[in-house]
Amino acid sequence: MQLGYVQDWTVANYARLVCALNLQKLSDILRRDSTWAFALANDASTHYGKSYFDNRVRFHLDGIIHNYHVLAIPIFDRHTGENMFNLISRLLDIICPDWRTKPIAVGSDGANSMTGRLQGVVTRLEEAAMFKIYRTWCGLHQLDLAMYYAYDEVWTGKFLDDMHRFIGYLRAQVSRILRRADITSKIS
Repeated sequence: MQLGYVQDWTVANYARLVCALNLQKLSDILRRDSTWAFALANDASTHYGKSYFDNRVRFHLDGIIHNYHVLAIPIFDRHTGENMFNLISRLLDIICPDWRTKPIAVGSDGANSMTGRLQGVVTRLEEAAMFKIYRTWCGLHQLDLAMYYAYDEVWTGKFLDDMHRFIGYLRAQVSRILRRADITSKIS
């Protein structure tokens, strides 16, 4: 059996087609009157030296809550709240022109460019929306921050000294147990 060979441009064209079809389907869903609200989740990151702005949308449709990855938009500029807001608002203008009437929540990480009270992306989305938006921090980002601070306390606090003494005690405990076992075997 021979698999054959596919040109790079053919694969790229198929990927473009799949993305276009998915964006069109998402656009059709978000534009429906029955989809009266949606929530956004955004995250900016750098992976393998490439910056991107990742966007998810969550909505209720036909009795099911859907959670879709919309698009990871490349960022060729700094990760500022203004730049990211411009990216997401242009995307939303295309896939859901009346998006300003539909957001009910925006989730993000705790970075200042995301949640800053004057210029963060979430703040700008709040200002652009016609109704009040519920702001959330992603649970995993909150856990990451909590673990960061916990580890910081562990490595800079007295934890290491206490752990060192405890391990020393455990090692001594083993030799004490062995000595007792040796003494009781001699007595018996």
